[in-house]
Amino acid sequence: MFVLGFDEDDWPSIKKTIKFAKKSRLSTTQFLILTPLPGSEFYEKMSLENRLRFHDWALYDVHHVVFQPARFSLFDLQKAQMYCHKKFYSLKQMFGKILAGQWLSVGVAHYARKLNRMWTKRNRTFLRVVDLLKPKAGARISVDYREDVSLEL
Repeated sequence: MFVLGFDEDDWPSIKKTIKFAKKSRLSTTQFLILTPLPGSEFYEKMSLENRLRFHDWALYDVHHVVFQPARFSLFDLQKAQMYCHKKFYSLKQMFGKILAGQWLSVGVAHYARKLNRMWTKRNRTFLRVVDLLKPKAGARISVDYREDVSLEL
């Protein structure tokens, strides 16, 4: 697993991470977003620096950007995570695994591609919101974003 969104992270480091993951010949991986979990030192730091952007705990799942990264807009960090999954589980990568006879890896890659498409589809509204939150000179934007969630037992 790789975690994206540290203050040192930028597009070059994201591209180095995906290059490393592919070069390492991993059969599966996840690219997760650094998440300030309540009660952690990181949460306190983000809170003190006024960098928390969402307070809906359903979004604190390492798949949604909930704080303002240092070198990315919220949308760009979210896009970076999606980019990493797309590159790691690309058709080109899958084809290489087919040629190598790595059938389990092919199955995992196919499943991961499907999960990524489903996540993107389910989170269209969230993606639009973080795109709208791109910083503009002098702008102060606040959003109360919530999703209806129901648990069936």
